[in-house]
Parts: sequence; structure tokens; C-alpha cells
Amino acid sequence: MRYAALAAAAVVTFSTVGCTKDYGRNDISDFVKETCGIRKFNVSKSSEKITSDEDEYTDYLWTVTEPDGTVFHVLDDYHWGMEALVNTLKTDYFDVHLISSYPRLPHNRMELEYELQNGLYWARLTGSFSSREELLNELQELEEIRSDEQCPKNVSYSLKFDYPYRVIGEYDSFVGDTISNLSSPIDHEEAEKKVLLTCVDHQLPCRFEFSDDEIRAAVEGNNHQLAVKTDTGETIYYDDLCADQFSYGVSFAALYELLERNGFHPEGTPEHYRVTAKDGTLYEISYSFRHPLLEQSEGIYYLKNNEIVDMDSYFYTHFHVAEIREMFGLEVYERWNLQ
Repeated sequence: MRYAALAAAAVVTFSTVGCTKDYGRNDISDFVKETCGIRKFNVSKSSEKITSDEDEYTDYLWTVTEPDGTVFHVLDDYHWGMEALVNTLKTDYFDVHLISSYPRLPHNRMELEYELQNGLYWARLTGSFSSREELLNELQELEEIRSDEQCPKNVSYSLKFDYPYRVIGEYDSFVGDTISNLSSPIDHEEAEKKVLLTCVDHQLPCRFEFSDDEIRAAVEGNNHQLAVKTDTGETIYYDDLCADQFSYGVSFAALYELLERNGFHPEGTPEHYRVTAKDGTLYEISYSFRHPLLEQSEGIYYLKNNEIVDMDSYFYTHFHVAEIREMFGLEVYERWNLQ
């Protein structure tokens, strides 16, 4: 079972700096004691040579067996460390124990994803939600799993926010996701904030699951809070509008709201609308405007005087504020632009 490489797995590492070190059986034993916190185990007499999937270097895989028969591994991973060849010790101890203990953990929504890669198991718990209530239920379940005696340490988890426009072609945005580790307390407030800001960014109905005060608290002071400069030089910050948290810009839906508030009167809905700029240029913008590309499965575009204009990248559903200023003459900025 594969999962996004951007999620931090529970594999624990130890690196040398600027050079390589020859690790023997005793070194592996010391690493296991220090990293895994166990004392009774048996390290294989020799390592197995394996070829990495990521580079041309040869790695060395050690097998470790616990008294109850549980088998995990330590990988002596050779790779290029920016300026020199280095090697890193990695273990899948916690991942193996998560895979083993998962059936006995108090889970309902949380699923187990795992993969064998370069001789090591990578594992994590994963869930998917589309509302604030579902997120809270999953956070509560993670709390119960974390407090269970059979839950291993360093368990990685990923909660994926399932919303429209998340997946476009091969692009899968994780801006509203919570990706962390059960070795530390779960930050409920931060998880909800990520969802709230994503809802505000795309003007999704889920933003109404949050109060005006909650929205204001999340948006005000955020680096991507939206503001406009008026003809009189006044700067107006919106306490309920923000751009994408990964700096992709202003979503199609948020642009609709900005234009509506500044006298452009777009016709249609935030998902599909036509609007005329100050210079008379007619724009038609829609999340549904997608056409096939040779190298990607689909591409986003908009219409300018009925002519197709491709977005800068095939999955973009946002305009940078500089583009909006050029297109509409609307002096819109993100907070970080004005600091």
C-alpha cells in the first residue's frame, strides 16, 4: 500500500556527517538499544546487500529478531549528502510494530497504510474527512489510539481533507491535511485551522461550520490575508478572505468575492462566472474549464475575450495577486506583500 512521500513516516534515522562509517554488528546492536529502547533481541551475523530504488549506491540491510519472533530491520543507507557520500542508519522497528498491533488498536475510521521499500517497512495511520465534524471524530479516535497500551511509539498519521479541487490530474494538494506523529500530543486547534483556511481560500461551504469569530481569528494576521488599496491610499484588510497557504495565490472563488466587493459585479457563481475588467476585457473563469494536455491528464484554463488562456501550471486554480492587478486594475495584495 503506497502513501504520499511527503508524509513523515515513523522510520527512525541516525546520520554520520560529511563521511561514511563502516557499521558492524555491535554498532547495529547499540543503535537498536538507543533508538528502539529494547534490550533483548538478536542481530543477524551479517548484512544483506541491496540496491537502492532512489540512487545507484549499495546499501546494507541488517535483520533483527525479538524473543517473540518479531522481525524488523536496520538499513545502512548510503546516499549523497550535498557535498560528500554519507551513510545513515534507519530502522522500521516502530512501523513493524504498528503493522502488528493495528488489528488490536481501537480504530474505526483510521486505516493502516504500509509499504516495503528498500528492505524497510514504512507504515502510518490514515483517515479522510470532508467536514469539521468528521475531522473531530478522527482526532478523537487518534487520541484513543495514542492512549492505548498496545500503541507503539512514533506512530505516523495523516488526515486527508477531501474537498473539491484537491486532486487535479496527477496533482494532489495536501494544504488542508494534518500530517504528524503520535509521539507528541495532537494539536486539535492547528488541525482545525488548516481546514478553516482551506475552506476560506476556496470559499467552500464548510467555512460555515466555523463561527465568524473563529474565521476572523484564523485570517487576521495570517501572511496570506487579502487586502486592497483604495484610490485614496487606504488599505483595507479582509478578515474573512485569504489566499492559498502554499502561496499559489487567490482562488477562482475568492477572486469572485473580491470582485463583487469592489464593484465589478461578476455574473454567475464563484465556481463559474463572467466579469468585465476596467479596460473592457471580458473574462470567463471556471473550475470546470479543463482540457487534455500531452504530458498531463488535464489542464486548467480561463477565457479572455473568448480566447483560451492556460494557467501557468496545469493544476492551478489560483491567480497570483500581481496577475489580478494586471487583469483588473484592482490593487489587491497578500499581507506579506505589505510588510
